[in-house]
Amino acid sequence: MQAGAARVGALLGHDFCTISLSNLLTPWETIEKRIQSAGQGDFVVSFYNPVSRKRDWQLNTARDILLEYRPANTPVLIGRQLTREDEEITIITLDQLDAKDVDMFTMVSVGNSESRHIVNGSKEWVYTPRGYTYPPTLAATDYQEITVPENQCECHNTTPEYSAGHTHPTTAKPAP
Repeated sequence: MQAGAARVGALLGHDFCTISLSNLLTPWETIEKRIQSAGQGDFVVSFYNPVSRKRDWQLNTARDILLEYRPANTPVLIGRQLTREDEEITIITLDQLDAKDVDMFTMVSVGNSESRHIVNGSKEWVYTPRGYTYPPTLAATDYQEITVPENQCECHNTTPEYSAGHTHPTTAKPAP
């Protein structure tokens, strides 16, 4: 999963989850709830065990569930035989995802609502930005970053060596 994401940029750049689509040891109802929760939570979702010879419907069902929560053009990474000589990586959109195009050697990662597909010449990238989103009524230019004083940030790692001096957008100090 991480190898595939790293090959195309930073698809796993923010919150993500990993879900097995195999219902041999986990009831499908449980798997389906997890997919629903991932969709509602806007997580990047990586699926492993996406299909087998006897089990080919779960991936298409997972796709349909995620389409309830994100646009059809959401980027999807299909990585087959990752880290092996015959590695194949394909970037498609969520509405193009089909179980017939994958096998048990395939990992499928579906972006979230912030994930982007970028084409730069012959190179394709997919990334999911980290950071804070601004309210839809205000543009990012309406904010300025502030430096958090040492030991006062509780949003990340709270140890002093990590919290001191990083920045946050804030509405408390509008940009001049």
